[in-house]
Amino acid sequence: MTTTRINTQKYQFTILFNEAPEDIEIQVKNINGLSELLTDNNPKAKYAYKLFAKDRESKEMFLKKFADLTGSDMKIVSFSRFPREVSSEEMIFLINIVKETNLFNQLSAYKESSTLVKYTMDHLKMSVQELAEILDSRPQDVYNWLSMNAKPDRLKIVILEYLLSCADWTNDPFINFLVAKFYSPVIQVNVINNLTLQAINPFEKTFMSLDKAQAHAKKVAYTLRGLNVKINITNSNNEILGEYSTLKK
Repeated sequence: MTTTRINTQKYQFTILFNEAPEDIEIQVKNINGLSELLTDNNPKAKYAYKLFAKDRESKEMFLKKFADLTGSDMKIVSFSRFPREVSSEEMIFLINIVKETNLFNQLSAYKESSTLVKYTMDHLKMSVQELAEILDSRPQDVYNWLSMNAKPDRLKIVILEYLLSCADWTNDPFINFLVAKFYSPVIQVNVINNLTLQAINPFEKTFMSLDKAQAHAKKVAYTLRGLNVKINITNSNNEILGEYSTLKK
């Protein structure tokens, strides 16, 4: 008896680009390990074409065949990084047009996780901070899940599903155990460019003590002196514990 094996190998890489020959959709079908070509003609989309590769070999084969045709704006990222390269609207569009089951399942997992996180918070009237503490995560992680920029790991999804079964999560023994186990006061040094209002990530750090956070903030203020940058220290409740200026007085 012969058994037919179904290829369920997940996609590992995403290839993003805007320029391509007219027959590229036909040509990519001849490269094993590549997905169908997904095209987004929305002018707001950062990349018009999205293609997924199951392994390094298929990705390199594409590059060898099309690198001189796809323009200088081509970008290749890991599949897990890909959702951060597109908007949530683009993700929904891709989920709605993709035909291949494997790729559909990988993409729709982000939408399903986002829906689960939102429903859990709404149903239990839970804040982002509260959910982050239960899941041993940062508030930014929760925002990333909600916007489909990332998704929780399997254990966190199981805990989310458990939360939905709680009549009163604030008094649930298991949830209280998680909070007691994971929660610890975190001191965050925030460094913001006042002109762009964007975080300067290389200088932002978290500490377990205020003394170490203050020492780091002073060092950053000295390094960035003369620039229009705001530096502050906050605790887990977003209360400001200290502020530093980089502008000369």
